[in-house]
Amino acid sequence: MDCCHITNTKTVNYLPDDAIVVDTYDNFRFEFYYFYEDKFYHYNGINFDKLNINENFKGDKFCVLWDVESNPIPVKFNKFKVEKDLI
Repeated sequence: MDCCHITNTKTVNYLPDDAIVVDTYDNFRFEFYYFYEDKFYHYNGINFDKLNINENFKGDKFCVLWDVESNPIPVKFNKFKVEKDLI
């Protein structure tokens, strides 16, 4: 069985227990964000929305997460993984 029940390409009904809670990054605080299998998700109260992956001119991949103060924060995959000891 698939780990996540996907209703479309952008929304997941649930994430497994080993999904990482994203509550901090580079001194910013977040709520309702998760990281699982190299993807960021936002819990909207019903489902988990998969965030778009962006790439800057250097080739760094990132997603934009909104911090607890409602500021858009670009979260770089490699930096996040280093902070969380994933690489």
